[in-house]
Amino acid sequence: MIPLRRLLSPRSLTSLYQRFCARTQASLTCLHNEPSLPSQLGAPNCRSFLYTPTCRKSTNVKVKEVEISLEEALPLSQDSMKLIWNDGSDHIFNYLWLRDNCKCSLCVDRKSKQKLLDTPAIPLNLMPEVFEINQEDNSLNVTWPASQQSGERHFSQYDSNWLHRHGCRVSDQYFHPHKHTDVSSPIHLWNRDIIEKHLPTIEYRDVMGSDEGLFRWLSGLYGYGVALIKNAPVEEETVLSVGQRISYVKETNYGVLFDVVALPQNAEHLAYTGDGLPHHTDLNYKEKSPGVQILHCLHSSGAEPEEGLSLFVDGFYVAESLRKQNYAAFQVLSSVPVEFKVAYKENTYKHHVQIICLDNSGHMEEIHINNRTMGPLHAPLHLVKLFYSAYKSLTNKIREESSELKFQLQQGDVVAFNNRRVLHGRTGYNPRTVHRHLQGCYIEYDEFLSKLQSLENRSLSIHSTTGVSNSDSILYP
Repeated sequence: MIPLRRLLSPRSLTSLYQRFCARTQASLTCLHNEPSLPSQLGAPNCRSFLYTPTCRKSTNVKVKEVEISLEEALPLSQDSMKLIWNDGSDHIFNYLWLRDNCKCSLCVDRKSKQKLLDTPAIPLNLMPEVFEINQEDNSLNVTWPASQQSGERHFSQYDSNWLHRHGCRVSDQYFHPHKHTDVSSPIHLWNRDIIEKHLPTIEYRDVMGSDEGLFRWLSGLYGYGVALIKNAPVEEETVLSVGQRISYVKETNYGVLFDVVALPQNAEHLAYTGDGLPHHTDLNYKEKSPGVQILHCLHSSGAEPEEGLSLFVDGFYVAESLRKQNYAAFQVLSSVPVEFKVAYKENTYKHHVQIICLDNSGHMEEIHINNRTMGPLHAPLHLVKLFYSAYKSLTNKIREESSELKFQLQQGDVVAFNNRRVLHGRTGYNPRTVHRHLQGCYIEYDEFLSKLQSLENRSLSIHSTTGVSNSDSILYP
C-alpha cells in the first residue's frame, strides 16, 4: 500500500517521469503500427470505419486472448492517476470519476443496480489517501479520505477488466458519444461486393432454438446492419415470434404487425401497391423512428427475374463516400433539417431531422431518407440550391448498382435490418400476376442492443472459463 504523499516526492516523480516516457513511446509505436482496413472500403485507417474505440480491437482470426491484468498504478497529478496493463495499454483516470463509479454496496444498490452515491456531494479537490494493485483479485484498491457526512474513510475496489474497458472512453482520444453500449462486435461498412460475400445468414431453428444462434444472428445484424434468416415456417405471425426473441415488439400507427401486400384498390400506402419503392428508411416522421425492422416472406410467386426484388443499401457507407468525395454536400445534409410528414387515417405525423445525423465527434449515428414523405424544405434561401445539389449527389450514390444488395426474398425468408442505417426498397411488379406477401414488425434499437449485450457478456463469460476466444463465436461466411 503506497501513501500518495510519498509517491509525489521529487525523487519519486523523476523516476515516474522516466517510466512514463518509456511507456508513452511504446504506446506511440504500437499506435503507429495499427493495421488498416481493406482498401475496397476506401478507409485510411480503422478509426474511420470501425465504430469501436481503437483499444477494443476485434478480429475474425482465431487467436488465444491475453488475460488482462493490471501492472502499475502511477499518480500523474492532484487530479488523476495512470493505470498500465500487461497488454501494453494504459489509461488515465480522474479521481472524481473513480470515486463516482465505486460499485460497493454503500454506493450502488445490490438489487436494482442503481446508484446510491450522491455525485454532487463528492469534493472537487478529492484525492485518494492510498491506492494499490491487488494481484490476487486483479483489481485496484483505493482508500478515500473521510467525508464530512459520515466522518469515515471509504474503500473502493475496481475490477481490472472493467477499468480497461471503460478507460477507452474516459480519455478524449477514444471518446465516442454515439457508442451507447459495451458491445465489442465491430461495425462493417459495405458495398455490393462486400455484402454479397459476407451477408450474415442463419437458419431459423438456430435463432429460435438456442442463445448461441440468437447471438450469432444479432451480432451479424449489429455489424452489417442487415441479416437473413432462412427456412422459417410459412405461417402468419411467425415474425412476431422472431421479434420477441429480442424483446417486445414496438406498436406503431400501423399496428403491432403490418402486412406488405398489394391491395386490389384504394391502397392507403404506396407499399400496398405493386409500384417500385426507391431506397428509404421507415417512419422518419416519428420523433424516434424504429431501430430494427423485421420482414418475413409468406408468399412469393409469379415474378419475372427483375420483379419484386428486395433492395438494401448501407447508408453509412454511401454517406462516408460522400464525405470523402464531396465534403460540402456532406456538411449540408448533416446540418439542414428536413421535414418528414405523413397523413394516415385521421392522424398526421411530422418530424424535422437531418438526412445524415452525426454525434458530437462527427461519427454517423443515423440516416433518414424517404423521398415519398419529405415535406417542403424550410431553409435559408442561400442553402436551398446547395441542399438539392447535395441530396442529388447522395441519391446518385445510393442508386449505383455497386452500392446495392438486390435479391428475391423466398418463402420462409426473414430479413432484419437497422432502420436507422440500412435503406431498403423494392423493384416494381404486376400484382395481377405476382403474389408477394411480407409480414413485418419493428423492435426498439435500445432493446436490441440490450439483448445483444446480455448475450455477449454471457458468451465472454463462457469463453473466459473454457479458454476459447470470443472471436470463435462470431465468424461469418
